[in-house]
Amino acid sequence: MSVDLKTCQFCKKEIDKEAIKCPHCQEWLNKKEVSLKNPLIRTSLWMIFIVSIFIVLPKLYFAKQIQNIYKAPASFKADSKLFILNHRLSENKKSFSILGEIENKENFKWESVTIVAAFKDEKGVISSLGTGYVQNINPGSRKPFEVSFGCSEETYDPKRHSSYTIEIEDARGEFRSTENR
Repeated sequence: MSVDLKTCQFCKKEIDKEAIKCPHCQEWLNKKEVSLKNPLIRTSLWMIFIVSIFIVLPKLYFAKQIQNIYKAPASFKADSKLFILNHRLSENKKSFSILGEIENKENFKWESVTIVAAFKDEKGVISSLGTGYVQNINPGSRKPFEVSFGCSEETYDPKRHSSYTIEIEDARGEFRSTENR
């Protein structure tokens, strides 16, 4: 009976033609064939393939729809088209306020706007701070605002409140798609 032989590619010794592992050097002769025959490796490869299909395909196919689901609110920036108009000081013996109007020249609604005012004395030192809020300013519209400061007759001093500064500190716009930013 004759045995068909082949040469091991690693140790160059004669081995059986049907051998998948060299009996001399212990190397696997066809590593790809052996790894694919292993049920654990084969199952793992199938699992990776199936999971990647369920993760990658929806992201590719529904990318536009998924992007529109996640929305972010507009936030106030220095170049936002939100303006404080014609403000003035209103005072009486128990309180004083800054009254004014805010205008929205953006193409979306601002849901919440925070306005901060600071009174300064003759030396420019801040003597009082106040905050006002305006809700729901539609595109192209104006809304009145008031920043109030409480005080008693004893604490109100026109010299301590000789000038003020006013600015928009923060604003939150309506939720809109991130692709429109």
